[in-house]
Amino acid sequence: MANIDMSKIIKPWKLDAHTTYIFTNAKLIDPIEERVAENVTIKTSGGKILSIDTTESATPSTTDGEITIDLKGKHVCPGLIDCHVHIAVVPGEASLSAYRDMTERISLIRQPWVLKPMLDRGFTSVRDCGGATLAMKEAVEEGVCLGP
Repeated sequence: MANIDMSKIIKPWKLDAHTTYIFTNAKLIDPIEERVAENVTIKTSGGKILSIDTTESATPSTTDGEITIDLKGKHVCPGLIDCHVHIAVVPGEASLSAYRDMTERISLIRQPWVLKPMLDRGFTSVRDCGGATLAMKEAVEEGVCLGP
């Protein structure tokens, strides 16, 4: 009898084992030191930074399953934080009165459309100041929808 991975049946949206990426030849913006480091190698897996090598002679060693990407001098900066967002304030209504009458269900369905562009613009953390639900937070954490 085959061994069935029940976690894939229970939560089919969960990603498989994370791919490791090695970004080479990056220009890393360091806002604390107020400088840009040249020829940096950054290793990530599962959306987390594993290592940053700022030595000029960094030659990444790769293993099977790792993907190396030459950034050719492109800039990399830390994720941005937006401390005041309203995720539940979604587009789709032509007037304030129509927005006021929008059901919570419609707002919830549209919220991933608000979250993904935030991530695309470099925001890795946000603080919602009212309106977002625990369900949406958990959906982002579990990978059901993409967002910061």
